[in-house]
Amino acid sequence: MRESITIIEKKNVFNTKGSHPVLVYCNDFSYYVVKYKRNRVATNLFNEYIGASFLKLWDLAIPDFEFIDVKKEHVPMGLHPNITPHYFESTCFGSKFSRSYSDISAILGDSPQLWKEKFVHKNELLLIALFDIWVANDDRNINNANLMYDLSAGNRFIPIDHQDIFNSSNLEYKLSQLTSNDSILNYQTLPQLFKKNEIQNQQLVAEIEDKYYFYINKCQQNLDKIFKKIPEDWNIDTNYYVKLIDNQIFNQKWIKDCWQTFITLL
Repeated sequence: MRESITIIEKKNVFNTKGSHPVLVYCNDFSYYVVKYKRNRVATNLFNEYIGASFLKLWDLAIPDFEFIDVKKEHVPMGLHPNITPHYFESTCFGSKFSRSYSDISAILGDSPQLWKEKFVHKNELLLIALFDIWVANDDRNINNANLMYDLSAGNRFIPIDHQDIFNSSNLEYKLSQLTSNDSILNYQTLPQLFKKNEIQNQQLVAEIEDKYYFYINKCQQNLDKIFKKIPEDWNIDTNYYVKLIDNQIFNQKWIKDCWQTFITLL
């Protein structure tokens, strides 16, 4: 658990279309992009935490994340029209901020050749797309990449914002497969990075498939450990949600259907 140590200023509110995360300076002398509990049951934070935990087990580059205690004296009145101080009374979720991260859209004007020289880890984009299909993340799509790249780590892709996994928090209902418009595979990055014969390379596809089943098994083995860390004040019925996740994304039919969806979109 990290703690805030300075007052949050208006300039440190991210004016995103959905949530409005805030930049918080904490007692490890690092900044965190912090999201907060807005309802009695913190499903938005639960999704962020589960998504980040699973992505880490998939060996993908994500920011370090922590539970954050934002002190009430550090949340001024009038911080933002959509933010009230009581949102921070419960444990928050924070992703470590890094100045070496850049939004993927910032380099879309670069030449395709420059892209290929920069992104030696480009196959990770395919894994991120496959991960999104598996957890039914329909918020990283053709219009919204939710993707950064890290200059300090060999230009690795950094997936961010996971609060809309499980078909935008519909874990209690039957999940639906992503469509082409719901997938990062249809974002304008892919044609700049891959030639058609690369995408259709059977060896590459086989390697991704092996990783897919390995990482899913890894997530399932660590599920109880992940759930034990969920803060009590999020009011998550952990036993109920473990069963939901088990029945939904660890269901063998779902796993096979997700792989087929990935191949079709690819």
